[in-house]
Amino acid sequence: MDSVIKSEMEANGYDVDGAIHRFSGNEVLYLTFLKRFPSNEHYDKIEKNLIDKNYETAYKAAHALKGITGNLGLNPVYRLLEEMLSTMRNKESVVDFEEKLEGLYKQFQAEYEKSIKLIAKLG
Repeated sequence: MDSVIKSEMEANGYDVDGAIHRFSGNEVLYLTFLKRFPSNEHYDKIEKNLIDKNYETAYKAAHALKGITGNLGLNPVYRLLEEMLSTMRNKESVVDFEEKLEGLYKQFQAEYEKSIKLIAKLG
């Protein structure tokens, strides 16, 4: 992995070394999965189902994406997904549920897009 890109990822809170460790130290395999990340379907499913207020399906897609981001060391995206999941899981007791979820989703979108731009630098 290019050291400049790795440093940029780490400066943005990504756990590159931990992720490579989860891939049994195989950096090539890690990079293969990292480069596939932008084409995953879960982001679009989250967006569509939040718009449709289908929170159960949005929850399932967010949970799946959380697992992927955790394995890839994309910690800022992972943490926002954790917050979104907690909010959806406790929607009955969250004050201003839809407003809170919308705010978290916007933060998630921004961080997700940032991760996509960083990954695109890998070539």
